[in-house]
Amino acid sequence: MNRSPNRSDADVREELARLVPGTVERDLPSDRHHQLQEFVMSEIHRDRRTTRARPPVRRPVLVTAALTAAAAIAAVVGVTATGGSGDSPPPPRQTTATLSGPDLLLAAATTAQQQPDGTGTYWYIKTVTTDGTRWEYWFDRDGKAWYRTPKFGDRPVASPNNAGFTVGAHNVSLQQIQNLPTSPDALKAWVTTAVENSGIRNSGGPLDADGRAEHVFYGLISLVSQLPAPPKVRAAAFQAIAAYPNVTNLGPVDGGTGLRITLFDDLQVQLVIDPATTRVHRSTFVVLPEGGLYMAGEGGSIALTTEWTDTLPQ
Repeated sequence: MNRSPNRSDADVREELARLVPGTVERDLPSDRHHQLQEFVMSEIHRDRRTTRARPPVRRPVLVTAALTAAAAIAAVVGVTATGGSGDSPPPPRQTTATLSGPDLLLAAATTAQQQPDGTGTYWYIKTVTTDGTRWEYWFDRDGKAWYRTPKFGDRPVASPNNAGFTVGAHNVSLQQIQNLPTSPDALKAWVTTAVENSGIRNSGGPLDADGRAEHVFYGLISLVSQLPAPPKVRAAAFQAIAAYPNVTNLGPVDGGTGLRITLFDDLQVQLVIDPATTRVHRSTFVVLPEGGLYMAGEGGSIALTTEWTDTLPQ
């Protein structure tokens, strides 16, 4: 797939160099995708730190999950045998609005596990912010990446480097994602080790325990929201997220049922999950291809589209 005519590698690299922000306080390992980081972060035009360089301002993240599997749970939990005469009315059935937050995520795990593996040539991610700004990414199965952003017009531009994917700020290939553990405890342990080995730092030095826990959490969320994880891995990630202590069902919202996940007193997350596919359609944060974070502004969110496709726009 060729990028736009009359744009040589030198032209693209020169344009990327002009877009590099002057100072970035977040440090990544020296072997990270430096050019890719500069490219993506310049598109954001704001310095979004991923770790605590100073006392952080936490933003809520809404997880919306209208899930078909919840109906199955409701049938089991809400329809029970009753004593007494046959005139007694049946107890009310539970719906996605009355299920607990963890039960909604466990229902998502059940649905995800039953879905087929995706097929296609490119893994496609589209993000649209509240103000309508759009970024699109295509990744082939070897990790090569293309981007379409407001800066580069309608045609996708090839990344100067093979970007691959990141989990917990750690470089991974598609094959590694396919081979991730399929039990929640083992998957969380894998992501924890990935964060510890990633070398990610903030301006104050290595991450503290809270910083590492935060990136493990983001890594698990990215496995259900952005990455081409196979069904059993997505199911394990949903189960691992359900095990967090503060998962709250916020009731029906546009496109699903709201969940709020509180990691710390000052860190909350929200998502919107498709009822039939369990795909996350909206989030208050996304993990960038090089491992950084883009956080939605106060009261905002980011619309997400992820799928396998055979088409790379010309």
